[in-house]
Amino acid sequence: RGERSGRCAGRPVAQRELAKFYLLGKGVDLYVEKAMDWLKKADKAGDVEAGLLRKALVEKGYAKD
Repeated sequence: RGERSGRCAGRPVAQRELAKFYLLGKGVDLYVEKAMDWLKKADKAGDVEAGLLRKALVEKGYAKD
């Protein structure tokens, strides 16, 4: 786990935003599976937007849940 991982633990909005970086390859390698892991953590922590994004990615076939 990198420095980013530690800073995002227990922070659903930060987790969702980190997921977006992985989805876009912004500052990190594009990595959909890692993005989905962060979205799942944020969703479980109560971030509604993360849950909606996660659902949309699965429904459109970009990722597996």
